[in-house]
Amino acid sequence: MEVIGNASKNANMDSQLHKIINDISILTLDGEFTPESLKLAIDNLKLENIEFTGSGCLITFDNKENATKLDVLNNEYNQSDLRFNGVELENNQMDLLCDVNVYIIDLKIDHIEIWNKLGTEMKEIPSKYILRQMWKNNNNKILQRN
Repeated sequence: MEVIGNASKNANMDSQLHKIINDISILTLDGEFTPESLKLAIDNLKLENIEFTGSGCLITFDNKENATKLDVLNNEYNQSDLRFNGVELENNQMDLLCDVNVYIIDLKIDHIEIWNKLGTEMKEIPSKYILRQMWKNNNNKILQRN
């Protein structure tokens, strides 16, 4: 496994990384948490590490101090510690077709996993991509960044 960039606390993410984290989080957590708390949590994430594992990557966040908690839309279910999936990332130039998982721990965005189903090595976070919600209804959202 290759570890890239151990970000110092309070370091700002570059705009490209922030954009994909924002896009992934919003599409994956759509309908689970209030949009206001989701935006606040994403805007205040502190990058801890990006680890490239060969066919994917793991993006972790520093949630030790004062991380923004998400507000749940449906209080019927305990959503404080869950894995959310249902979004696919595609980039044909990099030969990527990836499953994306967002992990929530103690109502905070803890980490994001991106795993390439095609097996091609992932060496960097793509700046151009298509994200698709893969839920089983007709209202699935698609977001494309060129």
